[in-house]
Amino acid sequence: MKKKIFISYSDNDRNKMRSVERLINATNTFTPIIIADNRQILLQLTEKVKTGIFESDYFVPILTRNSISSQWVNQEIGFANAINRKTIPIVEKQLIDILKGFIHKQLDLSYLFEGNAENKRSEASKFSSISKILVTDLLLENNVTPKVISLENLFPGKWRNIYMIADGRTGSEEFEIREGNKYIIKGKHMFNLENISIDLKKNKIKFKKVGIPPDNRFANDDINILEISKKYEGLEDGTTKISYYRID
Repeated sequence: MKKKIFISYSDNDRNKMRSVERLINATNTFTPIIIADNRQILLQLTEKVKTGIFESDYFVPILTRNSISSQWVNQEIGFANAINRKTIPIVEKQLIDILKGFIHKQLDLSYLFEGNAENKRSEASKFSSISKILVTDLLLENNVTPKVISLENLFPGKWRNIYMIADGRTGSEEFEIREGNKYIIKGKHMFNLENISIDLKKNKIKFKKVGIPPDNRFANDDINILEISKKYEGLEDGTTKISYYRID
């Protein structure tokens, strides 16, 4: 039986809701719950909303400049919290400091997108990208391998690695993995990731970092999945201890 994902949204964010709906429908694991496109204050609709949230496995509110003050969205968040539904918000990044109530900046808000009222296409693209990461994370959480998986799926957002060489020296760096398997440090493409092996059943990831010319460095990583999309630890080149932690 497919698990159910309740999507909470403002009518003004209907396009965003449809984007998430399409991603969910493309899986064989989840089905979306969408109560109504036009929300009106009717008892019947209120009961449908409560029933939908009660029946859901996950509750995904889309929090934007359009929905942050929405009576419906805030009531749905409150009800989902009251019955302990797992809440996974998608949040417009510019709103973090003004979030109040059950969803606020002290929480682990992993799914942030850059809002852009002046460039709807750019905003839609960034919203779509973070929505894909969310659905991929849910698939991985349910031990389902996405149809297409890359290191970018397993390393969403910004990360820090901490390493200790055999002689005791240590170091760290912040990085992102973009466009599939590009290793980016401070906005610069530093490595390509090759020879990739992902075994979710054994909780293992292997890959080779290959420097971008004229950098001829390379390193082989063999790491264990401690918490999918959040924390990995293992060895680099067989002797260097290395840990990867998601920071954004």
